[in-house]
Amino acid sequence: YMWQTIGSGAMGPQGPPGVANIQLYGVNSSHSANICTSTYTLIPDLIKTINLTDTATLDILTTGGIYPNNGGNYYLSPVVYVSIYCNNIILPQTTSNYFALNSSWAITTIITLPPGTYTFDVRAKCNLGCILAGSSANTQASLIIHVFY
Repeated sequence: YMWQTIGSGAMGPQGPPGVANIQLYGVNSSHSANICTSTYTLIPDLIKTINLTDTATLDILTTGGIYPNNGGNYYLSPVVYVSIYCNNIILPQTTSNYFALNSSWAITTIITLPPGTYTFDVRAKCNLGCILAGSSANTQASLIIHVFY
């Protein structure tokens, strides 16, 4: 076959460089939550509402610590679950369980969402006794959200 070029001409000038639209949101916890229940409980201050103006990919990260609560019922091996929520629903694959106290959590996920308003938070629960989850003198709990348009 022979291809015929129609409407060809000189190449135009290069356009301006593209601008990446990246937004960063973050909150830190000022203290820990006393968790004595198998019902998810909000980690203090780890809640953030954002408004997406267009479809976006979000990189969500949370970190913090799990400590024994010496003032409550303390068992040697509680199982602690930490999860990231979006609009009161656990995000898929963001629940991590921990079997040791005096440890840290680090959970990350990447999701794509349509335009809208979204509230993200971090919650924990414990199957035995009481634990403290969040920040301590040595650890700062945080929730960080990167938005890529």
